[in-house]
Amino acid sequence: MKRICFLCLLISMSWVAQAADFSIQSEGGGQGYSYQDLWQHPKAETVSLPLLNYPGQELSVRVVPARELLKSLAIKDQDRLKFHCLDGYSGFLDPKLLLSQDPSRSEAYLAIEDPDNPWPPLPKKNNKDKVTAGPYYLVWKEPKKSNIPPEFWPYQLKGLELIKGSALPFAKLNPAHGLEAGSPIMQGFQVYQKRCMQCHTLNGEGPSTMGPDLNLPMNPTEYFKPAALRKFIKNPASVREWSDMKMRWVAENTWSDQDIEVLVAYLEHMASRKLTN
Repeated sequence: MKRICFLCLLISMSWVAQAADFSIQSEGGGQGYSYQDLWQHPKAETVSLPLLNYPGQELSVRVVPARELLKSLAIKDQDRLKFHCLDGYSGFLDPKLLLSQDPSRSEAYLAIEDPDNPWPPLPKKNNKDKVTAGPYYLVWKEPKKSNIPPEFWPYQLKGLELIKGSALPFAKLNPAHGLEAGSPIMQGFQVYQKRCMQCHTLNGEGPSTMGPDLNLPMNPTEYFKPAALRKFIKNPASVREWSDMKMRWVAENTWSDQDIEVLVAYLEHMASRKLTN
C-alpha cells in the first residue's frame, strides 16, 4: 500500500511540475507562474462554462481572468500576443480581446486543470493517450459577443508572448505591394492570419507546422476544384477525413461565406508568389 501511495505522490508531483512552466514573455523579460500561483491567484474563481473542445458539455473550471495576467505589460494598440501550446499549435491574438472589460464583449479566462479532478479526455478519434485540454486552456465567456473563432481556444497552453508592433514576422506571407486595404486579397490575408496560420505555414513560414504548407509545393487552389475547396474550408469532413485530422472541430457555422471567398482570393493570389528563398 505504501508503494502505491508513493507512486501516486510521484505522479501528482510530476503533473504539478509539468504545469509549473506557464509563462508570459515580453521584450523586457517575463513572468513565470506555477500551478499554485494560478490556482491561488487572488482573482481566481470557479465558474461553469460551455467549452468549445468539449462539445455539448458545460464544465466547472477554475479560471483567472486573462486581463489580470496581462495588466502589468505595456501593451499598445498595434501589439500582438503569440500563444504557444504543448502540441506545437501556435498563433497570434489581438490583446484587446483578452484585456476587454466591456460587458458587451466576450471575456477571456485562463482555465487551470485540477490534477485531483482532471478534465475529460479530448473527444477526438485519435486521442489514444486520452489527453485533456490541460493543464491550461484559454477559454471564453459568451464567445459569440466578439465573434471568437475556434482557433482562439488554444488548449494545452504553455505560454503567451507579447510581440511589439503590427508587422507580421513572416514576410513570405505578404501579398504583393500596392493592393488596397479593402481588396478581397487583403481581406483574405487578414482571415488567413486569424483562422489558418495557427496550424499551417505558407511559403515555409508561420508560427506552427502542424498542418501542410498552403503554397509549397502546390497551393490548394491548384488541386481543388473551386466548389470542393470552399466546401472543404467550411466543413473538411464533408470532403475527406484522415486519422490525425486537426480541423475536425471547425463547426460549419463558424465560417461565413464572405470569409471563405476572400480567403480563396488570397490563396489564389499567393499561388503566383511561391517564395522559397
